[in-house]
Amino acid sequence: MWRDMLGIKDGDERYLSGGPFGTTAAQIWDLPAIGSNAMADGEFLVGAFEDGATIFDRLEAEVLVSSENDDDFERNLFSIRAEQRLALAVFRPDSFVTGQF
Repeated sequence: MWRDMLGIKDGDERYLSGGPFGTTAAQIWDLPAIGSNAMADGEFLVGAFEDGATIFDRLEAEVLVSSENDDDFERNLFSIRAEQRLALAVFRPDSFVTGQF
């Protein structure tokens, strides 16, 4: 999908973005474009993220390593748990638009 978007041209055969030979950074009209597995292929989300929502960090990133789980010590294994708790508060839902390509 991203490669298809880079290849879009106007009526004079000029690339609307940097084209396939433009910058390697994922940008459209000098704005960052972020890929995500959280959305289905062919869908998009555009928004004024700084104005419309805020992320609250409820728990800083925490990584725990242990060899004391069942027989991990005897088998020379380690268990690793990593977690972070975040909350997303959307103050202006109209600041975001979703759709399909």
